[in-house]
Amino acid sequence: MSKKVLIIEDDQDTVEGMSFEFEKRNFSVKSTGKLSLARSMLVNEKFDLVILDYQLSGDITSDHLIIEFEDSVTNSNPNKKTPIIVCSGTLDPGAVKKFSHVTKHFLVKPISFSDIEDKLIRLGLI
Repeated sequence: MSKKVLIIEDDQDTVEGMSFEFEKRNFSVKSTGKLSLARSMLVNEKFDLVILDYQLSGDITSDHLIIEFEDSVTNSNPNKKTPIIVCSGTLDPGAVKKFSHVTKHFLVKPISFSDIEDKLIRLGLI
């Protein structure tokens, strides 16, 4: 059975490039550029990995999504053990410290897929 990844990213070129690379490695890929839709997907569907663009805007922020994810870890959320890789062009050291108990996986854009692949290997996903 293939592993499932959720890519939460608003740049369509980035989504297409990541999707292509994940699919080459037999991952099933879902994506959204909207945090509110990502929230719904995370509650209703199990993923093996989440890629989150930290700089998304909308009705909720990436901070709020991470905080909700953290709060849901203690309940029946199907993704309570799902690793999150947070990506951003301007990753604030304060954000890294703030969310280091939720995820230890941060990447600064631009990202090559080999950066993600290194994380996948460390996480035992490939």
